[in-house]
Amino acid sequence: MNTSQSDILYHDTNEVLAAARKARAEAFATVCLSAFRGVGAALAPLVAPLREWVARSKMQAELNGLTDAELADMGLTRGDIPAVVDGTYGDMRSQRSRIRPLSVRIDPGARRTSKDGKSLAA
Repeated sequence: MNTSQSDILYHDTNEVLAAARKARAEAFATVCLSAFRGVGAALAPLVAPLREWVARSKMQAELNGLTDAELADMGLTRGDIPAVVDGTYGDMRSQRSRIRPLSVRIDPGARRTSKDGKSLAA
């Protein structure tokens, strides 16, 4: 074998080795990434309630930090804060709106009387 052929063979071998190393590194990265995604997906249901609790705690702290006047500007009272934080405040409002005032029918022909039962002139 002459030197030019050995140089070409050495050069080709190095390229093949470099390509093999690169492919192995990419495969290893893919496997690791898949494993981390799997662990993340497995932990997500466990972490979600913690994140929600932290968000509710922050919201409650912010609302408790407001003055009564600031809460009133938003249509809230201090007693509404737990319902707002729990997300049930809208439910409370819809229940309140379903309560209707007592309707009184006034009979125009009825006599008007005072507290002591005496008839009042119309």
